[in-house]
Amino acid sequence: MGSAGSSDAFTLHTGLSYGQDPRQIIDLFVPTRGKESLEPLPLFVYLHGGAWRSESIAGNHDLGAFLAGAGSAAVALVEYRLSLLNDGDAVPHVQHPLHLLDVYAALEYLLNERNAAKWHYDARNVVVAGHSAGAWVVSSMLLDAAAPPLQQDEQRIVSACPRFSPTSRAAIKAYVGIDGLYDLVYLVEKYPSYMSFVSQAFYKTPIATKDSYTKDELQPLEKVSVNRWRLALPEDGNHQHERTQRTRFFFLHSREDTLLDVEYEQQALDFFAKSGVDLHVDLDTLRGDHDEATHTKAFFTLLQKIISS
Repeated sequence: MGSAGSSDAFTLHTGLSYGQDPRQIIDLFVPTRGKESLEPLPLFVYLHGGAWRSESIAGNHDLGAFLAGAGSAAVALVEYRLSLLNDGDAVPHVQHPLHLLDVYAALEYLLNERNAAKWHYDARNVVVAGHSAGAWVVSSMLLDAAAPPLQQDEQRIVSACPRFSPTSRAAIKAYVGIDGLYDLVYLVEKYPSYMSFVSQAFYKTPIATKDSYTKDELQPLEKVSVNRWRLALPEDGNHQHERTQRTRFFFLHSREDTLLDVEYEQQALDFFAKSGVDLHVDLDTLRGDHDEATHTKAFFTLLQKIISS
């Protein structure tokens, strides 16, 4: 059921359960001002990174406290199951697509009108953001798994990712990807050592880390790389029941990131530029390395602007 903590500016509800696993929880920061206001505040949902195998929502309480303390939004930090190797395991018990399914379930919980009324936020005014692997999850929410692949000679590769509920998608007014992992094929081509964590999350048969990989070894990643997807955009004829305005995607990256450089991000940026989203790019505001840039006042302030826009 979770527990509550508080400050003068917000109440923190920890460990709200959206599933049976101990990691299927949400920490929710509810601004005090939101309770006193007649109008419910926006909901900001944040997905941590950690290469699908590390990190937790506890590491982002500074973000939740800042945004909720300023009265900008109710802030939900979503935990999800990780791809961890236990003693004797060849592969983790938790692998793709369970990370996605966890986040989708968490969003259904948060977008439930009864929960929104209970905590006084607007379940139709939602911004979803993700860092690193969390940005990959955010991007997956735009995937149309019912559409044919971008390469007509390929199989329906997007079916490897579960489709996000159109009803839930309609509630989201903006998506934010921060220092994101997007094209996983290019990721391990450019950074071969990263296969260690990619393999844990996506491969049923482990792939040893080496200097380069064959096309057959990379084939599973073709199915889960963002630039292979068609996006389910509200302005498409097949999605008239969703939002009528163009889907907004905020692409944020720190030039000081030593784990993912701008050259890597550019491939995904080119894809989003052609995809039909209302793309907003900021490569200058964030400062610091991969895990530092999301703990700065400049980052928090930028999120405030996105939420209020």
